[in-house]
Amino acid sequence: MTNIIHLKDHRPGAKSETATAPPAATKTQPGLAVAPPPAEVGLEQRISARRAELIAKLIDHRGSVHLDEAEAGDKVKAKLSELAHIMRENVVDGWSELLGGYAGRTFNRGLYRLHTADSAELANRAVAALRGEGISCFLVEGGTKGLVIGKHEDKMGLRGSNTVGLTFDACSLPESALLGQLNGGFKIAMMALDGGRIGISSQAIGIARAALAESVQYAKDRKQFDKPIAGFQAIQWKLADMRTELDAAHLMCMRAAWLKENGRVFSREASMSKMFATEAAVRICNEAVQIHGGYGYTREFAAERHLRDVRVTMIYEGTSEVQRIVVARNLLGG
Repeated sequence: MTNIIHLKDHRPGAKSETATAPPAATKTQPGLAVAPPPAEVGLEQRISARRAELIAKLIDHRGSVHLDEAEAGDKVKAKLSELAHIMRENVVDGWSELLGGYAGRTFNRGLYRLHTADSAELANRAVAALRGEGISCFLVEGGTKGLVIGKHEDKMGLRGSNTVGLTFDACSLPESALLGQLNGGFKIAMMALDGGRIGISSQAIGIARAALAESVQYAKDRKQFDKPIAGFQAIQWKLADMRTELDAAHLMCMRAAWLKENGRVFSREASMSKMFATEAAVRICNEAVQIHGGYGYTREFAAERHLRDVRVTMIYEGTSEVQRIVVARNLLGG
């Protein structure tokens, strides 16, 4: 069975784009399909009404962002580069090897019959994908046919927040589901990540602030050698370092937020804030457990929960390693 993606851009001078996925030998290839667009008459009004309907639903219900990154990063770029090379250099008698579609966490590879011209076009698309082109963003409602919601993950922390995997298997979407412009999804994703990094910084700072406040109170209440442990220099220095890092993280986060709020370029500052704030928060929460001693390792106190909750902030919305890459590229002009 062949999956057809038909996206029509109705802006003046724009052209429709149609891509046909090659048929698999034994089974339908999973993917995301967009239904043919409705008639032009009243299209903009229908799209506006549809989006207003979705926004109203988001006010009353929870929404989520799904940014698929399975087999992502350098591995995907390597595969796309390999694909472009194969298509350009190894087309023999109309045959070419290409990536046959995305399924789960792996790329399926297969041999399909293609005309040489088609191979060149697909090669160009593969190269464009390396630049973030050809990616679009869609609003997919719960209950959409082909949308499969996976199991709730049993996470280390943030257990009050549900985390599930999503699978899109030949989802058919109305044209009004397109978010932003056709092929403008990469820019939307990057904007969301830059802004999200400020949000994760705030989250980490909030958790660290709670950990510090509880550590200060515990240090005043807990007595050893006939006096509160807050009287010992070792504890005082820990608390002083925790507060200093917390304030520095807060100021960096506010700077990035101010830049974003005022329409300035803020990608570097968002990455710096996310990197520093999350790593500082992990150190603060770790010291909170240390100050609580053995009690910090039990669930009688919240210290252990703060450490579990804050740890993921160094991972999602871009790992600390990725943030360092962003900052370094900005400095070096890469």
